[in-house]
Amino acid sequence: MLTAVHLNTIDATATVARNSVLQTIEIQTKNAVESVVKEVITDPASQQVLIEKLRPIYPAMFEQWQKDLSARLDQLIAEADFENAKRKSEL
Repeated sequence: MLTAVHLNTIDATATVARNSVLQTIEIQTKNAVESVVKEVITDPASQQVLIEKLRPIYPAMFEQWQKDLSARLDQLIAEADFENAKRKSEL
């Protein structure tokens, strides 16, 4: 298989993972936490204060995950490039 095909596959897989994690963290988890806050805390003002304090956490979690994923993918690509060069030199 060509290296370009592998890189495109990795890129497409990373995009799917990124979109899935974005949906999970920034939408589903945020909504679930806000729902629990509204169930547990009866005072609307207190609910809103807590929800507002929590909202910056979700994008930060996603950004850290994205950095970690990118670093790992870069490492995998470098390892694949090294292995590819090694195999080519053996031919």
